[in-house]
Amino acid sequence: MNRIGGHTPEYTATNEQWRAEIIGAIKLLDKRMMGNLTHALLSRDMLVDEKKLLEREYDKLKGDYDQISDLYEKAKKVDRTNHEHYLKE
Repeated sequence: MNRIGGHTPEYTATNEQWRAEIIGAIKLLDKRMMGNLTHALLSRDMLVDEKKLLEREYDKLKGDYDQISDLYEKAKKVDRTNHEHYLKE
């Protein structure tokens, strides 16, 4: 067949080359996107784990702070009671 009415071997080869290049580019893009997706998922998991750790540490510190505040209030009350008792004597 001629170039006008059909495909020449050269034209078919060129189409196959383009097809191979396009498929190669798609595969490369897919590989990169999957790598980026995997990295994003791992990063997200690390952030979630870090958030949980920070929340646990916050809860511990909050408990310690509450306990110290309670002891401070009790010490103030005892000090006030002792001071009042001293003034009565």
